[in-house]
Amino acid sequence: MNDTNGQKPEEFSQTLMLAGLAVVLAWHVFSSAFVNLIPDECSYWAWSRRLDWSYFDNSGMVAYVIRLSTSIFGYSSPLSVRFPFIMLLVLSSALIYSCSLKMFGNRRHALASTMVFNLTPVALLGGTAAIHDNILVFFTALAIWLLTRFLEDGRHRWLYLTGVAIGFSILSKYTGVISLGCVFIFLIWQQDRRQLLLTRTPWLAAATALLFVLPILYWNWLHDWASLSHILFIGSGAV
Repeated sequence: MNDTNGQKPEEFSQTLMLAGLAVVLAWHVFSSAFVNLIPDECSYWAWSRRLDWSYFDNSGMVAYVIRLSTSIFGYSSPLSVRFPFIMLLVLSSALIYSCSLKMFGNRRHALASTMVFNLTPVALLGGTAAIHDNILVFFTALAIWLLTRFLEDGRHRWLYLTGVAIGFSILSKYTGVISLGCVFIFLIWQQDRRQLLLTRTPWLAAATALLFVLPILYWNWLHDWASLSHILFIGSGAV
C-alpha cells in the first residue's frame, strides 16, 4: 500500500509535466505560424536564397536548414521557415531527457530537466526562431548525449561521433568550438579517463570536428577574412 500510494503522486507529477510540455509545444507551433519573422530571421531567409560556404556574420548552417525547409514546403512563410527549428527543439528536449535519465536513472527528474529547459526564457520565447543559436543548442545537446553513450560503454566510436556533432555545432555558430574545449577539460578532469588522451582517439575526434571549419575558412580566404575580422571587432567591444 505504501509503495502504491507513493507512486501515485510521482505518476501524477509526470503526467502534469508531460501535459506542460505539450502546451509549450502547441504554443511554439502557434507562434511559429502566426507571428511574423523577426529581422534576424529575415536576414537568414535572404541568405538561404543564395547559398554560400559561409557568410559575413556567421557560418551558414541556418541558411541551409531554411533553404531545405522552404524547398520541401514549396513556399516561404513564417511556418515553413521555422518548421525545422520546431523539430530541433523537440529533438533537443528528447536528448536532454535521455541524458538526464542515463546519468541519474530517474524518469521524474529527467522530465523536470526537460521542463526547465523548455521554460527558460530563451527557449520559451525564442526556441523555435530561425536563428543560429537554436541549431547550436541541438548539436551541443547531441554531443553531450553521444558523450554519455561513451561513458556508458567506453566504445571509441561515440567519441568520433561526438566530434562530428561538435563539427556541425561549429557550422551552426562559431561558438560551437567551445564544446571541443569542454570535452577535453572533461577528459582531463575525470581521472579514469585521462589516459585516453595518450591515445589517438580523442585527437582524431577533434580533427574530425575541426574539418567542419574548412568551409568557413575557405569563404573568409575568398573574402579577405571579412567575417573573422568582423567577429574580432565586435568581440573587442569597439563601437
